[in-house]
Amino acid sequence: MGPWTARVFSSSRPPGKARVRLGRATGADAQTVAQFLNQRTRYDAERQRVLFQPKDPEKGKPYRVEKTVVIDECSMLTIDDLLAVFEALDQAHVQRIILVGDPNQLPPIGPGRPFADLVGFLRQCSESKDEQTKALAAALAELTVEVRAAAGGPSDALRLAALFASGPSLVDADRILVDLENGKKLNDLEVCFWKTPEELHREILGQFQKHLGLTSETDVARFNLALGIGEKGGWRLRSRTEPRGSRSCPPFGCIPTASLN
Repeated sequence: MGPWTARVFSSSRPPGKARVRLGRATGADAQTVAQFLNQRTRYDAERQRVLFQPKDPEKGKPYRVEKTVVIDECSMLTIDDLLAVFEALDQAHVQRIILVGDPNQLPPIGPGRPFADLVGFLRQCSESKDEQTKALAAALAELTVEVRAAAGGPSDALRLAALFASGPSLVDADRILVDLENGKKLNDLEVCFWKTPEELHREILGQFQKHLGLTSETDVARFNLALGIGEKGGWRLRSRTEPRGSRSCPPFGCIPTASLN
């Protein structure tokens, strides 16, 4: 039980598919943040919100088992979530809290965006003239090498995303716009165009059928399987070759999210 024996959390909400994958990949005891807090009576499951004080002081005693705590998908944490986790840890015992995530992802549904703000602060620290402040930048480690590939080459989806991300951009990120204009076929990205809400709905249903293997627009069973929902309603782990589900990110002020849902 050395100092690097870790407790691993995922910020994903129940049922926590990410938590299951994380636990299997690390061999560590992994929980979602909600599970960890609920176990210590610091979570209101009925209202789906964290509690800063435990309902049961005995069960809610600060966590003091492993000395290293790793929290994945931190961009999804609200300021309340992060504070509740810190309050639930015995900080005289825990020596390391490692926050892992992508500050360029969508902000959490709730108050604040603590992970993105923390990353931004540490980036600024590296430019400080004060030596003590500058030393804080050592707490930040950022991936700079692209490891995701598609069809034997760099991911076109990542090249497009890099144009809108903060921090260093990929060297050839702007080339994706030229490829799109010239109608070049992309390896893991497909761009579709629409003018009306009706066209958008038809396009989305068509893409679902094309990429998720649906037999028709009403093939709910196959759609659920593509999202990882088993025949009996439980979540199942997909193989690496299966689709990883879908995410809809409508632009603000255009087609409301409720319409897409």
